[in-house]
Amino acid sequence: MDRRGKWLIFKLSGARRMLINPMLTSALQYCDRRERVFKRTCVVLELVNGWDLRYVDDKQMGMVYYVAEDQLGEVPRIGEQGPDVLDEVSFESFQERLRSSPGEIKGILTRGKVISGIGNAYTDEILFEAQVYPFRKRKALSVEEQRRIFEKSR
Repeated sequence: MDRRGKWLIFKLSGARRMLINPMLTSALQYCDRRERVFKRTCVVLELVNGWDLRYVDDKQMGMVYYVAEDQLGEVPRIGEQGPDVLDEVSFESFQERLRSSPGEIKGILTRGKVISGIGNAYTDEILFEAQVYPFRKRKALSVEEQRRIFEKSR
């Protein structure tokens, strides 16, 4: 399994991939096949060891894609993701990506085009720690504020 931002990427047989963006209310359940299947179970993968990997989504907000390896680029939003939050990214690269993003800083960070993998709650924490108002326009940010956001997101 790999992770790219908020996406989980499972390598399956036959050069296929299953991509999951769990959004707010999803969960993966690894359990014995004999366990009760929850009402909001959307996908069940029967594993060779007799267990299941189940994708459960209470509000059905998440996204699941089953694609061939060469179709990964066709999955909506995944190709738009910036570098992963765990990747090595320089401040200069962060600044350059930020420069091309209009709007409020909270929305910019949660969309994942500047840095992928920062959700709503983490964005709030990062901006609080950086002492930057979440609804401040990106154009109004000083270099010092940009640096604090960058450092707190690492």
